Amino acid sequence: LNCNNAKIGTVFLRDGFESNGKVTFVLSQIERDLDCDKGKFNNKNGYSLDCDGAKINGAVFLRDGFESNGIVNLNSVQIGHNLECDNGKFDNALSCDKVRIGGSVFLRNGFEANGKVDFGSSFIVKSLTFLNAKKISFLSLNSAQISRLDFDIFNVKNIDLDGCIYEHLDSIKFSQWLKKMPKKDDFKPQPYK
Repeated sequence: LNCNNAKIGTVFLRDGFESNGKVTFVLSQIERDLDCDKGKFNNKNGYSLDCDGAKINGAVFLRDGFESNGIVNLNSVQIGHNLECDNGKFDNALSCDKVRIGGSVFLRNGFEANGKVDFGSSFIVKSLTFLNAKKISFLSLNSAQISRLDFDIFNVKNIDLDGCIYEHLDSIKFSQWLKKMPKKDDFKPQPYK
């Protein structure tokens, strides 16, 4: 399904939707929501959902049984409201590098990612919440700007915080963050907010 450079009202790929191959919305404009709740996206050897550079005025829903066995690419996407991945399963990476989110990010209640979860250089106006989720191997918040972080840090194996700016931490002690940093890197002191 190729919807590159499209102008669309609302996208519903949910409740039984299944793709075998890449679904693309590269550089598209979606006036309201991208709703993929309970959708199945299959493309083991590449992107299963590719929204690189898209502008989504509403929310993005990848939750309630959403499954992807390829890379979900939200790099450089502008999302007007929330990115919600509660109870979503990502067998590969969730890539949100340079994403701009006008609301919050929810990775809760059974969220699972077997690959890297990348929010490097992202800007999240409200909160990034990772609670009651399954263990993820690597979380990158490198150079991210986030208002509030609420984490169950014990379910993250490794974390990259280099350059991360945040205003408030919930449910975490800073010493717990440092223990999750990759062992090969030295901690680089910075003016965390």
